Amino acid sequence: MAFGTRLQGHAYWRNAVGADLCVAGIYDFFEPAGSFVRAAPKEKNMKRTISLWLGLPAAAGLLAFALLPALAQTPAQTPAQTPATTQTPETTQPPAATTGKIHGRVIAASTKAPATSGTVTLALEGGKNVEHVFNISKTGDYAGDVPPGTYLVRVMFRDQNGFLEQNHSDIEVKIIAGQDMLQDIDMGHLEMYIPYKGAMGKIHGRVIGPTGDITPTGIVSLSSDGGMTPKFSFPLTADGSYSGNAAPGKYTMVFRAPDTPANKVVDELDGIKITVGEDVQQDIDMSRKAFLDKLTPEQRKQLEVLKKQNEAVLKDNAVVKNINADIKVAIQDFSDAVNTKDAEIKAAKYGEAETLMLKDTAAKPDASTLWVQLGLAQVGLANVRNDPKKYDDAVTNLQKALAMEAASKKPNSGIQGSASASLGEVYARTGKVPEANAAFDAAAKADPSRAATFLKNEAVIFSQMGNAEAQAAAADEAIKADPKQPIHYYLKAQGLIAKASVDPKTQAYVAPPGCLEAYQKYLELAPDGPFASDVKDILASFGQKAATTNKAPKK
Repeated sequence: MAFGTRLQGHAYWRNAVGADLCVAGIYDFFEPAGSFVRAAPKEKNMKRTISLWLGLPAAAGLLAFALLPALAQTPAQTPAQTPATTQTPETTQPPAATTGKIHGRVIAASTKAPATSGTVTLALEGGKNVEHVFNISKTGDYAGDVPPGTYLVRVMFRDQNGFLEQNHSDIEVKIIAGQDMLQDIDMGHLEMYIPYKGAMGKIHGRVIGPTGDITPTGIVSLSSDGGMTPKFSFPLTADGSYSGNAAPGKYTMVFRAPDTPANKVVDELDGIKITVGEDVQQDIDMSRKAFLDKLTPEQRKQLEVLKKQNEAVLKDNAVVKNINADIKVAIQDFSDAVNTKDAEIKAAKYGEAETLMLKDTAAKPDASTLWVQLGLAQVGLANVRNDPKKYDDAVTNLQKALAMEAASKKPNSGIQGSASASLGEVYARTGKVPEANAAFDAAAKADPSRAATFLKNEAVIFSQMGNAEAQAAAADEAIKADPKQPIHYYLKAQGLIAKASVDPKTQAYVAPPGCLEAYQKYLELAPDGPFASDVKDILASFGQKAATTNKAPKK
C-alpha cells in the first residue's frame, strides 16, 4: 500500500481490493528550518578612553597619559533575525541600576592629611533631612550607594590632635543611577564656600575627547578655588552630556574621568559665568588646539594611532550598518515567501534575499550568520524552482557557516542549529536519508531549546517527500524531545499507517505496531485538535473507538 494523491484536504491510500481509506494529511504546521538566526553583525565601539591627568592647582603639569587598546568592545545590538522555526532564548539582561554610588577622600584642614575617622552625610531638603551617612576610614576614604537625586554633603570628624572639624557650608552633588561619583573634600578650602539659597542659573554641555568623539563617563564640576574643590558637580550621561543648576558667579570648570586621581583633572576651563535665569552652554572639547598642545610628541603619536584605528572602526561600522539594513529586507522577504502560495512571488522574494546575502557575504565574509541566511535563500529557491544546483550552493554555504562556528572560541548555538537543520532539509529533499538524520540530530544537539521543532520539521519534510518510514522515525525522535506535543504523535501515526494492510480472510484493515496507539495519544493530548475528527474516522476504520477518559492538558 502507498499514499495516493491529496484530495479535499486529505491524503488517501488504496488497499489491494480498491477500497479507499481517508487519512488526514495536509501539514500546515511546518516551520522553515533556521528561523531567527541571532548574532547578526554588530557595530563596534570606538575606544575613547584616554587617561590624561593635569596637576592642581591651575593644571600645573602633565603627570600621566595612557591609551587603552582600541576596538575592544561591541555594543549590545538588537540582533537581526532570519526566518525559521522558533526564536532562540533571549539573553538574560541584568536589571537596570536603581542606585548610584559616591566615593572620595576627606582631607583635614589642620593637618593637611587624610581624616582618620568621622562621617560624611548626604542630606535632602536644604540639609534638614539626613538621608545617608558614610563612615570615614582610617585612610580618609568614604563610599556608599545612594538613590538618584541632588544632595548636600556635610562632614564631621576630629583631626589627629582631637580638634573637631565640620563644614557649615553647602557642597552640592548630583547622583545618577548606575554611576559612581567622585567627591573629594578638602576641609581647608571649605571656608571659600558661601551657603547660597537664592535663585540659580543653569549650565549644560557635552564632553568631547581628544579623538573628537563623545566621552560617556566622568564628572564635570564647577569650582571657585581653581579646581581644587568641586562646588557643583554634574555626572556625564551615556551620550557625553551634562546639565544642572549652579549659583551665579564665575567658576573654573574641570572634568575628571572615573580613573582620575583625587588631586588631578583631565581638563579645565576658566571664566565660566553663571547668571540667574540663564542656561549656559559650555562644552569641554579636548580636541581643541590648546589642549592638544599640552601633549608630548609621544602622546600625540599615540593619539594619531588611536584616530586611525577609530577611522577603521567607522568604516567597518558603515559596512555593518548597510548589512543589517539588508538583513531586515531579507527577513521580510523570507516572511513574504512563506506566507504566499504564488510560486513567482516566492521565487522573487528568495531571489532578492539571495542577491543581498551574496553582496553582504562578499563585504563581510567573517560573519557566519550571513552564510546561513544565504543558504536559507538558496534552499527556498531550490524548493520553488526544483533546482538541484541551488541545493548544492546552499550546502556549500551552510557548511561554511558551520565550519566558522566550529572554529570560533564562542560558537553560537542558534546559528549552528539553524545551519544544521537547513542542511538536513536539503538532504531530506534530495533523498539522502542518513545525511538528513545526522544533520537534524546535530541541530538538536547544538540548540536543545529547538530540538523538538527541528525533529518535527524533519518528519514533515519526509512526509512531503513521500518517505513514510523516515517520517515515522523522525517523529519518534521528536516525541523523545517533547512528548507533550500532540502533533508529534500524529506525524508518527501518519508515517506508520503507510504500512497498513488488509486481512485477506476478513478484509479488515490491520495497522502496523504503534500506529493506532499514536493516533490515540494524539486524541488524548488534543481531543479537540485540528486533526481530531479525521483521527477518529481512521480509528473507526480499524474498529477502534477513540479514548474519551483523558482531557487535554492545561496550558
